[in-house]
Amino acid sequence: MYAAARDEPSPEVRGEIQRSIRRLRIGDSAAAHERIGELAGIGDREAWVALDPAKLYGPWVDPIVKGLDRVGRAESTHDFGSAIDQLDEIAKALLFRAIELAGNEIGIKERNQMLAGTNALDYGDVLGWQQVNQQWRWVHNFGSLHELRTVHIAARGSVAPPPERTDQDLKIAYAFFRLGAQSCCDLIVESVGRGVATGGESGAGARNGSFHG
Repeated sequence: MYAAARDEPSPEVRGEIQRSIRRLRIGDSAAAHERIGELAGIGDREAWVALDPAKLYGPWVDPIVKGLDRVGRAESTHDFGSAIDQLDEIAKALLFRAIELAGNEIGIKERNQMLAGTNALDYGDVLGWQQVNQQWRWVHNFGSLHELRTVHIAARGSVAPPPERTDQDLKIAYAFFRLGAQSCCDLIVESVGRGVATGGESGAGARNGSFHG
């Protein structure tokens, strides 16, 4: 499998092979956690990978693992629209986890925090919540990503179906995801608490609330 990854000319297919190797080596949730760090632009990789995905993502571990797998598979087959849709689902998982853990800090009702933890909120509505956008300004990047998804029959103000998504659209989606996920991941880590990090220097990022230097 290592040889196949080395010799594969397509970067998308090569990346999918490398992710498969990583899943075999360290397990699905750990590999997904590493990938989230990559997509979010986490700077302190050592501190990031020392965190426990189960504690960090809670009930969202499996959806994130499956979502990242679907993103990789869709991208490798040039199904860029499906990759964007799945990336949007991962953004939703991160935001709902942040609301579950820290929503009370920005005035979100306890009931809505509980609903976020069970995926019982309307994501589109949440992206429009005033306190979310005012207090967590990074959320607007997730909103921009959400607008790129392919579920619309037609763009607002038009009856024409949207054009097929391209690799450039996916690059834009990744950029919006990165801008939102950086701060979202910091918030989740800080909210889970210092006990998530595992000792020594590896816990520095969690204690400081940031992995971006």
